[in-house]
Amino acid sequence: MVSDIVAAAIETCPPPFIFINDPLSPALTARAIESSCAQTAEHQRIRTAHLSAVNCFTTRLFYDTALNSFANWMPDWDNDCQNWGTSHNRKFNDSFDSFLHGLATLDAEISSATPSSTPTRYIVTIENAERLRDNLPELVVPLTRLAELSRLDVCVIFISVCRWEDLHPSLGASPDPLYLDVPPAFNDDIHDILCSEFERLCQAFQHGIDGIFEDTTVSPFNPVFIPLYSSFADAICTVGMPTTRNPEDILYVASTRWPGFVKPILDEYEQRLAEYQAIIEGTDQNMSLNSEVPRLEAPSELVRMRLLKLFTGSISAAFDDLHPRKSDATTWAREHVTPDNLLSMPFVEAQGAMTMPPPSASPTLGQLPQIYQYILVASYIASTNPQRTDLRMFGRGVDEKKRKPRSMKIAGTTGAGSKIGQHLQGPSAFPLDRMIAILGALLEENDADSRPKKLEFKVPGEYTDSEIGRTSILAIVSLFQHTSFIIPLTDVLHHKVTELTRMKLLHRTSQADRLDGPPQYKCGISFDITQSLARGLRVQLQDILYHPM
Repeated sequence: MVSDIVAAAIETCPPPFIFINDPLSPALTARAIESSCAQTAEHQRIRTAHLSAVNCFTTRLFYDTALNSFANWMPDWDNDCQNWGTSHNRKFNDSFDSFLHGLATLDAEISSATPSSTPTRYIVTIENAERLRDNLPELVVPLTRLAELSRLDVCVIFISVCRWEDLHPSLGASPDPLYLDVPPAFNDDIHDILCSEFERLCQAFQHGIDGIFEDTTVSPFNPVFIPLYSSFADAICTVGMPTTRNPEDILYVASTRWPGFVKPILDEYEQRLAEYQAIIEGTDQNMSLNSEVPRLEAPSELVRMRLLKLFTGSISAAFDDLHPRKSDATTWAREHVTPDNLLSMPFVEAQGAMTMPPPSASPTLGQLPQIYQYILVASYIASTNPQRTDLRMFGRGVDEKKRKPRSMKIAGTTGAGSKIGQHLQGPSAFPLDRMIAILGALLEENDADSRPKKLEFKVPGEYTDSEIGRTSILAIVSLFQHTSFIIPLTDVLHHKVTELTRMKLLHRTSQADRLDGPPQYKCGISFDITQSLARGLRVQLQDILYHPM
């Protein structure tokens, strides 16, 4: 581990300049190094200062934050929010020279307060060091030579997502650092990080820090859940590692899903506690003394395996929504509440209760009949995919070609040209018969098993042809635009004309009086809405898009 190497260097003889490259999670690395420095400072004369180049965007902020951290000084209302050093009747934040004088003054105060033959060692950790190049470029060279300029035992640590070759000044003004490269985290590493964070929260639960936990027993961060959380962390890593290797993103999803994961156990405990209270109130005092008070215990192996199987799909959905930040943790947890008394349900019923369709982007779209939703998905595919790929995407044959996304060049450009994908050029017009063909392929692939069996249809695909050939389908399509086909509509479809016309989910691009060829349309819904509808229909949208997103 990089933090162990840095801790060993700080304890012995640290170099004046260390550069750590962590392209995935620099904040996590900074916290690990800060924790290692704090442990080392307990038995050595070490003063640490942890700064962020994002927060310290001016030189005054940088100097004041560093000196306050070294002096363990916290500005508050009692001292009029003054920084350290105001008692010396001079400012140590005017320039880099005044900052060096401030370091020398601070070192003299520390030496006089606690005399020792060992000089005080100062560790400066700068997170997001790549921001120094843009905000404070004049500090890069002096900070790398801080030990030489201050004549103190100083070690400066840069933590950045960029490499030193991209940040170092020209002409060799900065010395070469001790370069440490943080490797990407593996499954076991992230599992250990998750478990250590949970144990830290459990310690906070035991001590009741700042009154965070109102109930001292019924809490998802009870220490009895540490073995269960280890299995939960395994499931989180297994599902999330193909998506991201950033430990912070996986921690974000785990913290969102864990309260819902442990909720069935807490519900069962509260139910047993209520039954115990009812027994106590309904019996005399002698019998109540012999009753055993229910205790919150770790679940059995059978319950653990059942919970993991029930929540696997929910964890995958959490990564799909939370990793790209389509939703925040609070909103997602509120929309995906675990059903009450989940463990008391039969497994099939519990599995159905956990299969929660994602909320639609519009409440009206969620209320559309199933065939309407299939038409919208087929329209989006027809507007996004090139027409030449329909046979490759939906055709069935022995010699199928593998789908290979391609890019399109803008006409009229010279040289290599700018490549723009088909999905980035907006919806394209498509003929109605093409959309109906795609609709038939979707129905045959995803809806064939759920239909009632009819004896008159014996050939595969015959029932689908009859469904997409009905006038009701063409009438439904006509409702999405201002002009409709001359087809008799039922009373139910007449009731939907005004609402679906106002929604403008499809846009007609061809003239209404055009007689040659099928009418042309464009899809009027976004990818997010289409993906939401496809999930409700259990259609694998990414597998049938020419350019998956």
